[in-house]
Amino acid sequence: MQMKRKILSGIVLMLVLMMLFTMFASMASAATMLKVTTTTYLSKSMSTSAKDRIMKVTKGSLVTQIATGKTYYKVNYGGKEGYIKKSYLTSSYGYGAIGAIKIDGTKVDYKVTIGNDNKYYMNYTSQDKKSSGGAIFADFRNIDAKRRSNLILYGHNMKNGTMFATLHKYEDPAFFAANQTVKLSLNGGMGMPKGEYTFTIFAQGEFLLDSDLNPWRTQFTDSLDFRNHIQSIYNYCKAQGFNVSSTAPTNAQQILTLSTCVLPRSTAKRYLVFAYMNQAL
Repeated sequence: MQMKRKILSGIVLMLVLMMLFTMFASMASAATMLKVTTTTYLSKSMSTSAKDRIMKVTKGSLVTQIATGKTYYKVNYGGKEGYIKKSYLTSSYGYGAIGAIKIDGTKVDYKVTIGNDNKYYMNYTSQDKKSSGGAIFADFRNIDAKRRSNLILYGHNMKNGTMFATLHKYEDPAFFAANQTVKLSLNGGMGMPKGEYTFTIFAQGEFLLDSDLNPWRTQFTDSLDFRNHIQSIYNYCKAQGFNVSSTAPTNAQQILTLSTCVLPRSTAKRYLVFAYMNQAL
């Protein structure tokens, strides 16, 4: 009987430990990373006193948020816990340039960046400088290699013709037929495969932001789902009278979706240009 109790106690203890491990693993995976916007100090308490300083934290450093507060956040930095002013931290930030894109016949010849969300580079350059033109940036979901078969790049439709404004030249059938090559180079940053890649444009058109086709999808159940996505995009563009290639590249292993605004015509739509290549990133 005593042996059974020991075995039962052991099983219960094991289950408790497994539950605790799962809980802490879940907490760790949900940890929020924040970026320090101004060089400051990690302090022992919510105070600006020099006596409370644990260590210096330079601008651009990433810290792990532990708890929130009205004025200070409790964070972990360099394996030490302490407090940093909320105003010195941001949850939206970029990782810098991961490559470059060039499209002959257009003004598109820029560095490609990626951030921890799809907001930061709308207002910052690849050098982290505030700018209304922002930068050309990849969808943050593309950081995940499993969500990269549809590589999505965003850029503003600037009135001065910069960024992705000249993508609208593809609305002209003659230009579409004569300029179908997109050159993309990747430097290996953020886990992206380093190399020079050439894509061929196969469709263009306007899409509602809440389109059922969801051309901004980055996750597919299998290769058939991916092929169906390409075919659906092609069929829609063709049916709407937008410019398309002679056939849909349903055997492609990789597509590139270039996304920009259609202002001032609409705020509910985006103008997209689609390209493909027969290898996967």
